[in-house]
Amino acid sequence: MAWDGKQKVRSTKNAAKSDIFDSLAPIYHMSKICGLVPVQFTQDENGRYRGRLSFPIHIYGILLMSGFVGAQIWGLYRDLRDGWRSSTRLSSESGITITCGDVYAVISVVIVSILGSPYRWKYLNEALNKVADVDERLGVQTSKNLRRVSILVIILSIAYIVTLGAIDFLSWTLATETKDNKGFGDKGPINYSPLHFMYVVIMIFELQYALIMFNVGERFLKMNKVLKNIIMTNLVIQYLRKDVGLDVSNATLSEASQTSLIIPNFSRIRIRRKNKISDICSVKECAWGAWKAIDHLITVHWTLCDSIHNINRAYGGVILTSMISCLVHLIITPYFLYIEVYRNNNGSIGVLIIQVLWTMFHIYRLLLFVQPCHRITVEVEKSGVLVSQALIQKWDHEAKKRLDMFSLQLLHRPVKFTAWGLFSLDRTLITSVMIFLTFYTPFLLFGIANGIFL
Repeated sequence: MAWDGKQKVRSTKNAAKSDIFDSLAPIYHMSKICGLVPVQFTQDENGRYRGRLSFPIHIYGILLMSGFVGAQIWGLYRDLRDGWRSSTRLSSESGITITCGDVYAVISVVIVSILGSPYRWKYLNEALNKVADVDERLGVQTSKNLRRVSILVIILSIAYIVTLGAIDFLSWTLATETKDNKGFGDKGPINYSPLHFMYVVIMIFELQYALIMFNVGERFLKMNKVLKNIIMTNLVIQYLRKDVGLDVSNATLSEASQTSLIIPNFSRIRIRRKNKISDICSVKECAWGAWKAIDHLITVHWTLCDSIHNINRAYGGVILTSMISCLVHLIITPYFLYIEVYRNNNGSIGVLIIQVLWTMFHIYRLLLFVQPCHRITVEVEKSGVLVSQALIQKWDHEAKKRLDMFSLQLLHRPVKFTAWGLFSLDRTLITSVMIFLTFYTPFLLFGIANGIFL
């Protein structure tokens, strides 16, 4: 979790601490190595973490970016300065435009992601503060397995891109041996090796966004569990009052607990943390505490919406650049694949396989943006269903009033994930990309068959 210097430090003696920073620590350290998060964290006496921008780390990121970009531009110049026939990857003159577009798409994402990191931190810090506030309101920490899952996803993703880069380098080395480049000592896949390092930076950035959104989704999941808990508790109360004929306010806790089948906190007579929604669970307290719990949930939902708004502002420009890059590569990579299939007499089977693997990689990049956002959208829809179910139950006047407010808030403040408002990050984006590629592919095949793009 991240706190700025202006935030007030509350007493943490009996309060549940947020574990948002612990969950995001693996991707934070990887992002720091790649120059994507120029932030230094310190821990105060209360165990809270405070983050501040670090000028040396930002300079390190700029130097890292400059090294990768400069090396790739120089490598591209070395490969193309003697013409496309002696180049490493090109098999036609039109491939110059395709290759330059490939390189530019990767470079643009790296530049925007590293140079924009201080701007992102301004809004990301606010977003993480709000998530930490939600954790304290809910009083429920996320699963400890979340950190392990984050580490596993990072390891598998980095292992895939590193293995893919190594196979790509080897396959193009073997393919280059079939060309007559003996008179040129500056050719070979080494000229494009900076691309593989930049892909690692891009992968870490996209994992950063995905894991942050996944953690926000966990809070929506906890909110729905608490809401369901309140609804089920109210059902138990109504059962005790109508069918059993007990007066809940005077009933003993043992009688209530014998009737309950759902709420795990019935055995607790004394509530330890009154300000936590998860503690307002017992039948004895819910008769007067349901409206207070619903009021807390309204605040939690509003806070999570604020957090998502800040995340959209932080990542909008970079996501737009990254999505354009992903779309360009989903066009360029099949182009190289079709070229290898078309010239099967001289093509390399290794290059053919590597293009398939690169296509899978770019589809994975697309899913890293879409799937966490889709998960949150599903949880928000569940919240609407739960509130609708609650509204048909019998509640006291205050609880009913707050349920109406919650319903209106869900209606008038929908959760949206966009890239500067140009398109939404949901599964319809995948459909749109697939439709575009489906219509573009016949024209590509027609151009290759007629020698237009060769």
